[in-house]
Amino acid sequence: MFEVGKLADETLDSFLSELKKVGETGEGEAQRYFDHALTLQDTVRFLRHNGSIQPVHQSGDSSPHGTGLGLDLVRCESLQNLDHDTCARLLRKNYALLVSMAPLTNEVRPVTSCIPPHLGPAIPEVNSAWFKLFIYVVSGCGPPTLLLSKGTRLRTLPTVFHEHDKLLVTTWGHDPGTVPTSCALVTLNDALTHSAVLIQAQGKGSDQTYIPFPFDKEQELNKGNFLVSHPAVETLTKELELHHSCGYITMMRTRKMSDGSEESRGDISDWQLLDCNYGIPLFDNSLNKEVCSRVLAHNICSGESLKLLTRTNRETALRLLDFISQYQVDSFVVNNNTLPLPTQNLLFCDGKIVLSNGYGY
Repeated sequence: MFEVGKLADETLDSFLSELKKVGETGEGEAQRYFDHALTLQDTVRFLRHNGSIQPVHQSGDSSPHGTGLGLDLVRCESLQNLDHDTCARLLRKNYALLVSMAPLTNEVRPVTSCIPPHLGPAIPEVNSAWFKLFIYVVSGCGPPTLLLSKGTRLRTLPTVFHEHDKLLVTTWGHDPGTVPTSCALVTLNDALTHSAVLIQAQGKGSDQTYIPFPFDKEQELNKGNFLVSHPAVETLTKELELHHSCGYITMMRTRKMSDGSEESRGDISDWQLLDCNYGIPLFDNSLNKEVCSRVLAHNICSGESLKLLTRTNRETALRLLDFISQYQVDSFVVNNNTLPLPTQNLLFCDGKIVLSNGYGY
């Protein structure tokens, strides 16, 4: 796959046979790759020739006798080597539905497509730090977050982070990493010499949990999943119409529990919205199964639902691009190859976003 950029459907039987040989146990970092391989195997079997997944191709053809469609595995990076028009023609001609794995690394630019429909990020900007700020503003909820433009230099660490012992630091176009607050200033100033940086409070005794979507609120509450009634989850589900797509919302608890107390996930006031990812997750097998089961239960691959998905993706894309343009000094031009860099420092705290250039030189 890494050599040719694609594994075609006719080669997947042998690919699945190889995946069967992957052991269930590993050590250290290797365990993560074993888990991904096993979950990928389950995902391929779920999507491939599934009679319950019946998207209609642009030509009007669907799978014969309800047997489902074949499946190709394609690397996003390979598609980026094609110009936009060629890529669009290739996708329209050969595929009825695109499904992204989740989360995509920030170093990958997702495919943008209205035809065929895409269960994944609507545009590349959804797979960036901009989208985090966007969903925080939309929901009015999120951890203290500071987006710094390249070249900024911090004299001191902003006070909003002082009560947190860890920070989540994301350099532009890369995945986040955890940095102790006590030594963060040097690390941040070094990173800012070559990149824009997103800084987020990770909290004391922080914990994360995932909410797969789409979901039925009443069913989830009956199962004890109280976070579906969190105001941020309710607002995000409504504003982004998540019931037409699939993926998961990440919630983070930033308050430390009292010693000896039992964890109560029903205490929703302790939780903050951290992220929202579109697509089918591969990093957690139980989450993967939850998302896959909801794809079928909510019939999101039906023709009518996919039409609504395409409309929702377009609306989300336009709202996000408008949000980005509001916080750029100069109007930016959408570029298919690069994400717009921040030109101002932005702080999200207590449900609001403000310009924060005072943290610079």
